[in-house]
Amino acid sequence: MSSKLRSLLKKIYLNLTRHKVIDALKIKIMEKVSFKIAKECSYKDKPEIFETIFLETRTLCNGNCSFCASSRRYRHMPWARKDKMMPEKTVKKVLSELKKINFKGRIAFHVNNEPLLEPRLLKFVKMARKACPQAYIQILTNGLLLTKDKGEKLLKAGINELNINNYSDKLVFRENIEEFLRSMVPKFPNVKIEAHLRKETAILTNRAGSSPVGIPINKPMRAMCGYPFKQFNITVNGDVGLCCQDLFFKQVMGNVNKKKILDIWFGSSFIWARKELLKGNRKSIPLCSKCDSAGYKTVQLKQLPFYWSFLGRLAMER
Repeated sequence: MSSKLRSLLKKIYLNLTRHKVIDALKIKIMEKVSFKIAKECSYKDKPEIFETIFLETRTLCNGNCSFCASSRRYRHMPWARKDKMMPEKTVKKVLSELKKINFKGRIAFHVNNEPLLEPRLLKFVKMARKACPQAYIQILTNGLLLTKDKGEKLLKAGINELNINNYSDKLVFRENIEEFLRSMVPKFPNVKIEAHLRKETAILTNRAGSSPVGIPINKPMRAMCGYPFKQFNITVNGDVGLCCQDLFFKQVMGNVNKKKILDIWFGSSFIWARKELLKGNRKSIPLCSKCDSAGYKTVQLKQLPFYWSFLGRLAMER
């Protein structure tokens, strides 16, 4: 199937499904699929160590996306986040603790920010690689500030992945990104370098109620969510959020400046939230009660029979 035909079919499908009854049906499907994936993944309220740790070392973003409250188009709003940076001692403490447990998962320098705005990023990447030689280090960027020099230094510093989301409503790659891909992909064949075209005005999830254009839900979903079982999100002041959807870090699980990472991960706040999610009780968690995220990723659908995988993917389409 050609990309044009696939795009046309998706547009037709989305137009057909923008109806309250269909929306309600899609939510019901997501709810059922979330529990099936939870069963396949054997989620527990006290899981193994997190797969990914996200370090938001600066709160600023230079993107202009309508769906994200961190976008520069909303900086004039009274609720907009102020530009703050994480103290280097906090980064060192986190990496020191990861080193002690020989962390082999993913380390990323973003939550809801643009990592290339962080002037210390290269230094932090080198620190992370030294502390955790077997970890998978990812940089996820919108590419606005990406240059061959800046990108090459990060690649040489030991990152495993450079993932670029090129936001453009015309779905056209920017010149600096095309030039970077042409010169760097052949030069670093063992590093995952990807670029994706995405629309600035896309309607995605409501990001637990924080998205300025997100669609509010009438009542909390009765669904599982895998994020608090897999990820550890830290913002500039050391606060740990429940998941990546918590842009304002309202549901705080602990603070890495006051407690050890593992004490927070296996602590009462996380365990309580996971138990509630395993029962589908999003309504009992303030953040989750407003969220319309499916609670699973498309890659996890591969673990299900084709029928449920197909429905789960359709239900996620916006």
